[in-house]
Amino acid sequence: MSAPAQSGEIAVRAACLDLERRRQSALVALDLPALDQMFAADLVHIHSVGLVHDKAALLAHIEARRGFAAIERGPLEIRVLGDDAAVMTGAICNHMRAPDGSLSELRGMVTQIVRRTAAGWQFMHFQLTPLQ
Repeated sequence: MSAPAQSGEIAVRAACLDLERRRQSALVALDLPALDQMFAADLVHIHSVGLVHDKAALLAHIEARRGFAAIERGPLEIRVLGDDAAVMTGAICNHMRAPDGSLSELRGMVTQIVRRTAAGWQFMHFQLTPLQ
């Protein structure tokens, strides 16, 4: 791989990690405007129970549930697909807050597809498979 290609791949990886860090922070802070900017218009989000949301439905779900107390990620494998797309996979632990205030953990493996758009890097696909 040539030096320019390597530096481009490094930049894409850094952008992906930054996007994921900002997603986690926005979910915990319930920062819906930030999430709106990070989620592509054609987002497909598949929850651990198989529920499928588009962007509008996911934002409404996040606002109604207000459930993220914390999010932990393990190392992410990032497969760079050119200069404007990547696939990220890795472990996740969502610390969830129920309406009664009780806490639970949801551990799983996540696949995320991100792409660079005119609005910047955005999530276009997210799927969480729970670990048993």
